[in-house]
This record gives sequence, structure tokens and C-alpha cells, in this order.
Amino acid sequence: MAGEVASTVLLATEAEAYVQSLESFKIRDIGSERWMRQHEYLEKLNMQALLNASAQEDEFIKDFIISADKSAGENEAPH
Repeated sequence: MAGEVASTVLLATEAEAYVQSLESFKIRDIGSERWMRQHEYLEKLNMQALLNASAQEDEFIKDFIISADKSAGENEAPH
């Protein structure tokens, strides 16, 4: 157990829900409660993606982002 690194920050179902909830924000909304929640989601998604890539495991985070077309945010209007 000592020296082992946790390989799961998010379950695939959680990650998919986090990706689906991603949205664009206007500058004035940075720091708002919604923005902070999304920032937390992005940190967790990033941690899980890094763990998956490092362990050469299924890169489901990348797949969810690509399938949800959230990679560039081009198709969403700012809120």
C-alpha cells in the first residue's frame, strides 16, 4: 500500500457529467459560485486525465471532451 498512488479521482460517470456541465463564462463572472464549481470540476478532470495517461489506461476524459465538443468552446455563447 505504501507508495501506491490513487488511480481514481473520478469515476467515468462522474467525469462525463462534469464534462457535460462545462460552460463559457463572461469575464465579470470569474470568481462567482458557478465559476468556482466549474474550476473544481476542471481540476478533478485534469487530475484524472493525468493519472490515466501516466498509467497508460483508458483516456475516457479526453474521449468525453471530444464527444461533447467542449474542447474549444467555439459552439457556446457566453452566459
